[in-house]
Amino acid sequence: NFNYQAANLICQEMGFDLSSSWTSASRRSFGGHSSYTYNLPTSLDDVYCYPDARVFWDCSYDTVDEDCGKEEDVYITCQSANNSTGLEFRLVDVYGEKVVESGVEGLLTFQGGTVCDDDFNSRAADLICQAMGWKSASRFSSGEKYRVQQEMMIKLDDVLCEESDMVISDCYYNIESENCDHNEDIFLVCSDGERSKTDVFYMLNSEGQRFNNSNVEGLLMYRDGTVCDDDFNSHAAKLICQQMGFDMAISWRSGYHYPSVQDRYLTALDNAYCSVAESVFWDCSHR
Repeated sequence: NFNYQAANLICQEMGFDLSSSWTSASRRSFGGHSSYTYNLPTSLDDVYCYPDARVFWDCSYDTVDEDCGKEEDVYITCQSANNSTGLEFRLVDVYGEKVVESGVEGLLTFQGGTVCDDDFNSRAADLICQAMGWKSASRFSSGEKYRVQQEMMIKLDDVLCEESDMVISDCYYNIESENCDHNEDIFLVCSDGERSKTDVFYMLNSEGQRFNNSNVEGLLMYRDGTVCDDDFNSHAAKLICQQMGFDMAISWRSGYHYPSVQDRYLTALDNAYCSVAESVFWDCSHR
């Protein structure tokens, strides 16, 4: 029954801020149990902490009856918050363990809890990845994908970053209250590579694959999301095509034509309007 909230509260009981990972001997990739643990009795079993538990002693556990083998011994890693923003973000995998590889999707956590997608945008994704030591965000999405999410509280909401914000602590966010469910939890992919303006716009086909062929219609993408048709016009279409290396736009339309692809992304750009006086897209109004 051991869970992520139990790991956090036990680390706090020992003077740390949170748990960065936990596992059992049967899942350890570096050799399972040690010979030393064979000489130790199992003293605690059936440890389960609900997300609203504030200290370990609020949790349920059994110190009398246990039915465990040594392969079920818990190994835990604790840490203290020490990044320069003062905001502790981590990416974790399906087991609640830290994701360290570039380009690997993980559940975004903040101080041991999840992050809600309300107002979350591509700039927030970039700045959070940078706070964790990466160059930028490759993409983000939301949903309830891991069982471990149910063991966590939602700790951060209403994260909104402007393009002028330089670090995540410059952005607006809410850590006092939230009105979210776990199906709104943020999942994030961070990358070692910089993202340039020439790679900001691109097209996807009906299978969700990127392409760059002339005279072929595709779903227009901006960074890691779609583009809304509010205020969009033909000159915006032309300048965006030029941004992607083409001469002009032949046609454009809006709608829900690739549902299996569009459902995977949030809207990343809105109110893109270009007057005929503008010669590059970045001179146009957009948000």
